[in-house]
Amino acid sequence: MILAAPAAALAEVASLLHGKLHAPGHARVRRVAELGLLAQLLTERPQPPEQLPLTERKLYDERQANDTGSTAPLSARLVERYGSWKRACYAAWSLLDDGRWTEGGLPWPASPPGKTQEHAYTRDEAIASLRQAAESLGRVPSSTAYMRWRQNRLNRARSRGLRLRLAAEKRITDLLVPDVPEGDRWRAACEVASADWASATAGAQVG
Repeated sequence: MILAAPAAALAEVASLLHGKLHAPGHARVRRVAELGLLAQLLTERPQPPEQLPLTERKLYDERQANDTGSTAPLSARLVERYGSWKRACYAAWSLLDDGRWTEGGLPWPASPPGKTQEHAYTRDEAIASLRQAAESLGRVPSSTAYMRWRQNRLNRARSRGLRLRLAAEKRITDLLVPDVPEGDRWRAACEVASADWASATAGAQVG
């Protein structure tokens, strides 16, 4: 019966079957295959909480070359895909075992070059992130204290397989005080956030 079908129909069926057999795996599976080795290298060495996760590119290429049967690409491919080696390390560090990210947004640029990328965090989330840090530390944190606190919280969440949204320092200042000069931005952002907390507290008391 199949042999009696028109040649065009057979060709279409063959094409569909080929597509099914050779279709790429789920995006999460591909991410694990692509970044798994780099994530492993990052976890093998203690990462300073005040810095973004990083491992030597040369070390990665040596491990990739010696890892027979590995699905990990060359470092050059990761740099091409994620924009830089630092971005690739950040993407690998934020990756869970099932292929999900521990943070919101994407670890690579989502906008074409020359166009502004939308913020992954909202203004309210930036204020909430600062407030959590202040309540945890018992004071309004400096930018360095906030970065350390945030990284520690993200590390703990990642080790438990949890997803935690805490805006980065630059994302907070970009959202709260985009027009303030660079040297004064963190202090100004904290003042904006503190005013918001005071307003919310006063509103709750009145209500």
